Amino acid sequence: MDKAKLKELREHGKCFISPVGSSMKPLFKSGQCIVEIRPVHGDPAPMDVVLYDAGNVGVLHRFIRMEGDICIILGDNCVTCERVHRDRIVGRMVSFYRGGKWYKVTYMPYIIYSVIWTYLRDVRIFAKRCFGFVKRNVKKITGK
Repeated sequence: MDKAKLKELREHGKCFISPVGSSMKPLFKSGQCIVEIRPVHGDPAPMDVVLYDAGNVGVLHRFIRMEGDICIILGDNCVTCERVHRDRIVGRMVSFYRGGKWYKVTYMPYIIYSVIWTYLRDVRIFAKRCFGFVKRNVKKITGK
């Protein structure tokens, strides 16, 4: 997401973006979803998908917790948490368009997904690292 969308969010109180990249898979697939973002007032809540200003771009990741003035956030498909100052959090997702339909973040299946994805993150990260380890070593052994 570029600076123009950040400006739109600040000036109009909302913006719509199409996430790119793989950091929020399986929730968002690059170019196949639209996300409605509204400004954050106060601290985000655990499990919120937040937008933060990363300099030249905006990044959409899941908020985990606060540590003082630092927000701990993590992409759904990532293994490393990011530490972002609360002043850089500019918005949060309020709805998203996927598969031909709009969903609010209050939609119960989305809430269940968010709870599972957030509270099982350590298991997911461990499994993803194990899979990567096995995949790398199979390539070394087989040469494929």
